[in-house]
Amino acid sequence: MIRKISIPIIFYSLLSGCTEPEPLVRPPITVSVSPPVIRSVDSYVEISGRSDASEIFEARARVPGTLMPTEDGKPRFTEGENVSKGQELFSIEPEPYQAAVDAANARLESAEAQKTLADTTYQRSKNLYEKSAITRAELDEREAEFNVAQAAISQEKAALKQAEIELGYTTINAEFEGIIGESHVDEGNIVGVGEFTLLATVRKTDPLHIYFDAAERVVLNFLRKLSEGDAREIQEITLEIGYEGETGYPHQGQLQLIDNQIDPNTGTALLRGTMRNPDQNVLPGSYARIRIKTLPIPEAVLVSEIAINTDLSGKYILIVNEAGIVEQRRVRLGQLYDGFRHVTALWKPEEAEPKGESEIPTDFQYIHAGLLQARPGLTVKSEVVPMKYPTKEDEPELDETTVKETKKTKTEPESPDSGPPEDR
Repeated sequence: MIRKISIPIIFYSLLSGCTEPEPLVRPPITVSVSPPVIRSVDSYVEISGRSDASEIFEARARVPGTLMPTEDGKPRFTEGENVSKGQELFSIEPEPYQAAVDAANARLESAEAQKTLADTTYQRSKNLYEKSAITRAELDEREAEFNVAQAAISQEKAALKQAEIELGYTTINAEFEGIIGESHVDEGNIVGVGEFTLLATVRKTDPLHIYFDAAERVVLNFLRKLSEGDAREIQEITLEIGYEGETGYPHQGQLQLIDNQIDPNTGTALLRGTMRNPDQNVLPGSYARIRIKTLPIPEAVLVSEIAINTDLSGKYILIVNEAGIVEQRRVRLGQLYDGFRHVTALWKPEEAEPKGESEIPTDFQYIHAGLLQARPGLTVKSEVVPMKYPTKEDEPELDETTVKETKKTKTEPESPDSGPPEDR
């Protein structure tokens, strides 16, 4: 028998009186926004190049002979070390060439004696001719003998000079101060037979030359800069230079040469700079990163680098519109200036990227704090906190101790996106 259970009416009434709770509404998140900084900045171009010695001296054997050791047996120089200007580097056996000089001197003395005799004979013949004691033909013969004797002296003087030059070639001295490389020939070997044997090479590494190829537009910018009076001479154009293992551009140099043509095949021109290298810690042939200031950008749009995000489509920033809604803007970036990036193009995600130079709106406010919570389409509460571009007046004065400590603790490398874009 099934018993029916009746539910009290009061229970039904309690159920009918229940209502769904209202959803919890979270307050909008707060983000910090800033308008872009508009200011004139310097424009840079970054180029790759190679360093080279400012002078190169090849010590060669210009006369044949045996390479001689020093009298005390000590080496004249140490390979890979500095040599001074005029320092003796090599000596070729001088005795045969000294003998040639002595022989030339003897022949010259003999020729001078022959000239003296011919002169005396010629003067006597002139007196005899005036007295009609000899014929004109005999006088002409005495005069010819004198002229031959005089020419013989000139010939022997030339032979003596040549012998002295060859004797001078037996000692090879450094033409300038520099670093000498490997010695290619050991002492005791015969050199200079059939060729000017290369013995060693000296390279002057202070200053260094920096060679690089610059695009046509870069070269024209330099020439325009000169014509507009920003630099009166080409040497006033500064190069900032960095090498392997160095952060930034710790070296400075000057542009020295712009070649006289643009290569039509590559659209580039050869340029040469010069850089002091007193510590000689940079060797010729080293790869160099070169940054050069070109024409300034009068009204550049700058945003803080911390506000720049990256996804699969590239770089972007988040802005807050007038309704307080977050929107995304794609950006094309230029150079880095003290933590601020130059924005060269700005467009909506659904739009195509502008080509070339385009006008950039400056009335937007971008998010630089609260980026982890913000996303496109979200309504936020924005707090305007302008990002101030640093100036020299803002830099604190540091004493010498503080500067040293700052250098010790500054180990964080630059961002891979920092610095100017590569020249293409």
